[in-house]
Amino acid sequence: MSKLYYWELAGLFFIFTVGALFHFAFDWLNRIKALAFLFPVNESPWEHLKMAYWPIIIFAFLEFFFLNISFNHIVVAKAVAAFSVCIAIISLHYSYKAIIGSHIVFVDIIIFFLAIALGQLLSYRILTATAPKPFAVILAYLSISVLGFMFIFFTFNPPDLFLFRASSGKSGINVIVK
Repeated sequence: MSKLYYWELAGLFFIFTVGALFHFAFDWLNRIKALAFLFPVNESPWEHLKMAYWPIIIFAFLEFFFLNISFNHIVVAKAVAAFSVCIAIISLHYSYKAIIGSHIVFVDIIIFFLAIALGQLLSYRILTATAPKPFAVILAYLSISVLGFMFIFFTFNPPDLFLFRASSGKSGINVIVK
């Protein structure tokens, strides 16, 4: 197995662990509004996607600094990983919730882990392939940036859609400015 394989495997556990810590970080940091874009601010499915997105971005920078891989190649791999993780989490969450009628925290944790595993597998496949085409690089930069902007924007301005509502029915950030 290659060094990259072990990095991507370590990334699975890094992203899962950091993501799990991110779940609680907003409360641990006294709900500081300036940090809200990084961490889930409520229990909505949308907010929980931040638990995967930001750790994937952090891990992408770690790989860039410690591995001899072009940043463009990493951006394409991690853009695919981020989108596949988000799509898998949302799809599996609403699928099992529709089948059993409620949500189970343990199942959500398993889904989170499996979605990250999928993302890391796809990332590995892309990183071991030939260099991405310029169009793929541009699309990856654009899509990963737009997704990051959406996490920031919708934290403070969530649309009135089910994806953005916590089980309490509330959405967005509801904090005292610190």
